[in-house]
Amino acid sequence: MRRRRGSAYILVLSTTALVTAAGLAAVMVQHAQAQSARLTAESTRARAAAASGVELGVHLALADPAGWKQRYDGPVDIDLDGAKLVLSAHDPASTETLSTDPTQPFVIASSAQVGGARARLQATVVPAIAPGQDPWDGFTLAARWRFREQGASFAYDEIAANDGRLHGSVVQNRWAEIPYDPGARSMAISSSAHVRVIHNPSLEIEAGALAFWFFATGSSSNQTIFSKRAGGSNNGGGLRVTYHNDQAVRAVFYGSAGSTILTASGLVPNQWNFVLVRWDGMGSCGIYTNGSSRHVRLLPAGWGLGKDNGVTNPEPIAFGVSTDGASAGSTSPNTNPFSGRIADVALLKGVISAEDARAIYERYIAQAAVSYAIDESSWVRGHQ
Repeated sequence: MRRRRGSAYILVLSTTALVTAAGLAAVMVQHAQAQSARLTAESTRARAAAASGVELGVHLALADPAGWKQRYDGPVDIDLDGAKLVLSAHDPASTETLSTDPTQPFVIASSAQVGGARARLQATVVPAIAPGQDPWDGFTLAARWRFREQGASFAYDEIAANDGRLHGSVVQNRWAEIPYDPGARSMAISSSAHVRVIHNPSLEIEAGALAFWFFATGSSSNQTIFSKRAGGSNNGGGLRVTYHNDQAVRAVFYGSAGSTILTASGLVPNQWNFVLVRWDGMGSCGIYTNGSSRHVRLLPAGWGLGKDNGVTNPEPIAFGVSTDGASAGSTSPNTNPFSGRIADVALLKGVISAEDARAIYERYIAQAAVSYAIDESSWVRGHQ
């Protein structure tokens, strides 16, 4: 009986051991499965975070296409929804260098860690600016000021040498956050500064347009961006364009029959805005902001910039102040100063349609486009 009882004890103990071993194995399997699920979830989140990091890096670069390379000083650490990101940039050919040329391709790399999972992705960004590409191709320019001068005291006209002298605290050679041209520069104007353009006397535009980009920083109303008019002489063919409190841009045509006023809304506060004012010489004018028509109305036939029905206006052009009360041939005294930045001012010759205004704006914006895609082959993952 004892033997049988001992055998029974042994059997019970053996059975208990087997059950315990099976239980431990099941627990280990469950633990392994949970661990695998956790690592898979962390890996998925890490990859998603790395992809978001690439998108964020590209967005940050495009927010200041001209200046970010010059300010870049190494990788940046970012916390994003529980993921630890490291964003970096480098040239396609080397991870150790980054060209400051805004027209050259660059790589945005993003490393992410979520828990014990790590992932890395990158994208090569190729700016779409092509050499010689210009929004004004196919149009006739009478004058163009892009303010790219190298610290000189003149604003050079690239078309017909209608150069302007800078007065006051004008800032040049400063990279601007212009959405369309990483190589473009703008002119910063304060309340004590303006540009005076003593143009060619033959600058008379029967049908044409004035176009420019501007970024306002001041809050006062009736800030003058462009002015060609003086109280000391006749006002044949005068024009003034003003900005009003993030709300509107106004163009006033002065002529022998009085004044015609256009008002345009559709401005984007705290960003660059594109304005085009046109006249066709046949009794119509219009104003457009960011490619959209805002106000079109009749204009006395025969009005042209610098000449209205035979009456000429030899007055200088001024950027940044109103010359309504200036002496003949002068921009002084002046009023209603503009505070902000102006870029790429152009005068066109020829009839400009609403479709043309839209197309010009879209050409500018198209130049800001870039091509990039996340390189799936760059996906590196791991665990710690």
